[in-house]
Formats: sequence, structure tokens, C-alpha cells
Amino acid sequence: ATRYGVEVTGKCQICGAEGKTQMHHIVSVSVIEKIGQPELLTNPGNIVELCTECHELTDTHYTEMDQEEETKSRDKEGSARKSST
Repeated sequence: ATRYGVEVTGKCQICGAEGKTQMHHIVSVSVIEKIGQPELLTNPGNIVELCTECHELTDTHYTEMDQEEETKSRDKEGSARKSST
């Protein structure tokens, strides 16, 4: 099987764990979209196969979590302001 044009081995390229894996884009999908280079989506040099645990340690994962937390925080602040007026 392949994902993003890369052969799936079922082995994490960081810790060597075998089983369920995810493909991690080194240059993130959002950056690829911003710079207008869609060929990076399937460039084997931009993709690494990781287990879920290692994928969660990547900068991209933390950036997504930070954005989600920021959105939740803004939503709470907006709700608090509305209820106090």
C-alpha cells in the first residue's frame, strides 16, 4: 500500500515500532499550500512514516494543538463577555 505516493511499511522511522503508522509531512501541508508547491505533498523526501506516539511529538502536531487551544480560549472569552453585558 502507498500513502501520498510513498510505500507504507508499518514501521516508525523514529522509534522502529511496528503497527499502525501515519505519514508526516516535514514541510507541513499548510506551508505547502501557502508557498504554492503542491508537489511537496507527494515528494518522498518530504514524508516520513511515524507511529502515532512519535507523530504527536512533531512540531506540526503541537502547532495544531496550540491553534485549537487558542480558538477554545477565544471562544470562552467571547462567551464570558457576552454573558457579562
